[in-house]
Amino acid sequence: MNTKKLTFSAVMAGLAVAFMWMTAVIPPLDLSFCGAAAICVALAAARGGTAWGAMSYAVTAVLAALFLPNKAMVMFFAAMFGPYPLIRRLCLGIPSKATRWIVKLAFVNVSAIGAFLLFRWAFTEIDGALWQQALLLLLYNAAMIVYDFVLVRLEDIAKKRFKL
Repeated sequence: MNTKKLTFSAVMAGLAVAFMWMTAVIPPLDLSFCGAAAICVALAAARGGTAWGAMSYAVTAVLAALFLPNKAMVMFFAAMFGPYPLIRRLCLGIPSKATRWIVKLAFVNVSAIGAFLLFRWAFTEIDGALWQQALLLLLYNAAMIVYDFVLVRLEDIAKKRFKL
């Protein structure tokens, strides 16, 4: 076990929990803080590999679920934002770029539809026309494509700047 990798992934998990805590403090930026917490998971995976990133993700999800009052954002992190950097990292082994995007977008769509169905089951007042739900899913896909590009650039900067 490498002590530096363990320490770095633990610090990233702590920082991710701090970002998740900010979802309760500044509610208008809650999805932005979920994305920032996922960037911490991506940096832990970039430094120590997918296994260390997965441990950082698991610690963040469990601590956020235990201590944060905003359980909806914990669910968004645990189901959608948190595992995405790990899925993206696992997709790097796929030789075809088109297949990589298909796998990543399939994960994004399955997690978004699952989250919507869970919210609909838990909170029955969610309603809307089918075209509104389809538009929301399309916008979410576009946002995750942009997020993917930003994640790649941030990992490159962190690798050069901090020698990850």
